[in-house]
Amino acid sequence: MAATLVIEDDGDFIATGWPRNLLCETPGGENLSALATASTLSIEGEWEAIATKGSTGLLLYFHADGCRVSIAPSVMTLPDGTVVLDIPLRPQIDPDDLLPDETARFVKTS
Repeated sequence: MAATLVIEDDGDFIATGWPRNLLCETPGGENLSALATASTLSIEGEWEAIATKGSTGLLLYFHADGCRVSIAPSVMTLPDGTVVLDIPLRPQIDPDDLLPDETARFVKTS
């Protein structure tokens, strides 16, 4: 998966190379292999910070007809200082029970 998510300070975001089955198909991509072979789209939307179980998260509101309206990834700072955004591919499952290939991870690059 070579998706890029640009989160702007003004509350907007742009996603390019976004796997269509992560947003628009039911069932969606339930593991990274399914995302790797998916068709992609470019999409815009808004975001807001939210508090979750002892951590910070984002709520991403996508502007897409016929697609899921929002995704709630978690945001974490790893021990080495790297900031990551994790999107559970099976949101109905407790995040602690997900397998490693059931989470799409975005790494902050700048």
